[in-house]
Amino acid sequence: MVAIIAICFVVSVLIVSAALLLVNFPFVERIREGLHCSSGLARSAGIIQLFAAGCLIVPELRIWGIAAAAGVITAGVVILLYNKRFLWVLPALLLLAALIPVAMAR
Repeated sequence: MVAIIAICFVVSVLIVSAALLLVNFPFVERIREGLHCSSGLARSAGIIQLFAAGCLIVPELRIWGIAAAAGVITAGVVILLYNKRFLWVLPALLLLAALIPVAMAR
């Protein structure tokens, strides 16, 4: 039961963040420019997040979704730490921690 809730949580967070990155709202663009990231990087991160969310739904492809989600979240953490946004890293670390019960789901 916990694994199903974790899967739903991670998939919903990945879809919402991918939508924010792909639609390119003005407030997201200001944040992205403050972090010195290009729009191409944001688009590719959004596409990888959608791929990860899709793979997490299918049990046979869940390991690929975990790998893609962990990779894009880790890259985001590195970018945030490089720009000294230490408090912004906490939600990403919680999302990484939520991948643990997802990995143990059947």
